Amino acid sequence: MEEGKREDRPLRAIGQAFGKLAATLDVEDAELEVKDLTVASKDIATLQSLVEHDVKNNYVKDVSSHSCNLLRVKRGLDMVRVLFHTILIADDKSLRDCASIAYQQVFVPYHSFPI
Repeated sequence: MEEGKREDRPLRAIGQAFGKLAATLDVEDAELEVKDLTVASKDIATLQSLVEHDVKNNYVKDVSSHSCNLLRVKRGLDMVRVLFHTILIADDKSLRDCASIAYQQVFVPYHSFPI
């Protein structure tokens, strides 16, 4: 029985990570961004075409543009990737430490303000 408990630890850590990550992200915005990209994919065949379309129409700096939504989804996925990688290699780091490391690597370079 003790063996099973040890095997559950990584799963619990992942579950806790998702819970804490979801609490820090605006899930409704993420859903809207993904929905926007899904709808756009019906008319725009490639990511390159999507970006070119936004550049051509001067939408790139519009916070609700397909390009901005794509960028936010990519960074969100990068955050999850780095968080899981950090959890897997962390020997004695807490979940909070792992999330902070992931945040520092993924989001801090793009924020003009300290968090």
